[in-house]
This record gives sequence, structure tokens and C-alpha cells, in this order.
Amino acid sequence: MRTSRTPAAKKTPLSVRLTIVGVIAFAGIAGTLAYRDSLRQPAEDAPRVEFTIDGLDCPVWCAVRLTESIDGLDGARVESLDQKMGKVIVRHDPTRQNVEALRKLFGARGFAVQDSKPAEQR
Repeated sequence: MRTSRTPAAKKTPLSVRLTIVGVIAFAGIAGTLAYRDSLRQPAEDAPRVEFTIDGLDCPVWCAVRLTESIDGLDGARVESLDQKMGKVIVRHDPTRQNVEALRKLFGARGFAVQDSKPAEQR
């Protein structure tokens, strides 16, 4: 004997299901990367160092190259950059990045450090 079934629910097209899976996967990956990046950030009250450097005179790419280099480090972030004055303020976690390592990075990217001193806390 055959039992009566309720009408079958409409099937969701495969393309829609794949799109949903892709969006969920993308959100998961993006969230994981953002979380991992947040772990690399120095604390808000971490020491700040002001560097006076030469060679920061090109219109845009010098600042971009320098900022990406420092922000790519574990425990260091560029807080401000003044191309006209040649001043860069970096917030850093001393247990992960010290001032000498930051000076070497500037030199490796073609920027000569003239001076570095602790920056005032905000």
C-alpha cells in the first residue's frame, strides 16, 4: 500500500546552493584572517616611537611601501606618517619588535633613519 506524501518541497537550484556555500566559506575565511591580524596588533597602550627619516619624499608609493612593511610585522603598526616632515610614528610591542629592528627595516626599505625618540602618548 502506498502512503500519501505531502507535496515535495521545491528543490533549491544547485547554483544557488553553491553560492550560499561560497558566501559562508568566504565569511569564515575573512573572519579568521581578521582575527589573526588582530592578534598581531600591539596593545593600545604600547610604546610609540617617532622616527625622523630621509627619503620619504615621493608622492604616494614611499608611504605605502613603508606602511605595508611595518604593518606586516608582528607587533608593530604605523600610527601616523608625515611625508613633508619625514616623521613616522610607530606603535610597537617591545616583546615582539624593538626599536633597533624597526630602524633596520627602514634601512632595508631604502629610508635612512636620522633620529628616533619616544613619542608622546595620546
